[in-house]
Amino acid sequence: MDNIVILDCGSQFTQLIARRVRELKVHSEILPYDATLEQIASRKPTGLIISGGPKSVNIVQAVKNVDAGLCIIDDLATWVETIMRSRPSPVAETYPEIDEFLQLLRNPPCELIVVTREMNMGLPSDSIEIRRYRDVVGRMNQRIAAISQNVWLCVSGLPLKLK
Repeated sequence: MDNIVILDCGSQFTQLIARRVRELKVHSEILPYDATLEQIASRKPTGLIISGGPKSVNIVQAVKNVDAGLCIIDDLATWVETIMRSRPSPVAETYPEIDEFLQLLRNPPCELIVVTREMNMGLPSDSIEIRRYRDVVGRMNQRIAAISQNVWLCVSGLPLKLK
């Protein structure tokens, strides 16, 4: 039987994630962020979900520490927002953290599912910061799609396979 361990690193959605995994008929167990490797290994997980806020999880380091199974990274756009807010004057079209993550995607240590937002489906904003955010996330999404084997777009709850 599959068993997913969820490390709670401060996300407000940890319980919801666990419930959704269980709805898929997969056992899940939540452990604190500081669980030891022995505690995690004793559960014999077939997958690991690190559930945290954008400031609490280093995505690249987290994925590098997974050597098998499935890793789901949810909401990269929030991670990008956190990166952009940490820069006093953003001038680049991308950021070193994004480039490092994309490099990791070329040869991931495990199977990855990456969830992000489609940014160009609404009305344009008058705010230069919002337009800039949309452009950075949009470029990142394009780069992820280019190196991914499968690409899905979910609109109104309907999954549409793009690649």
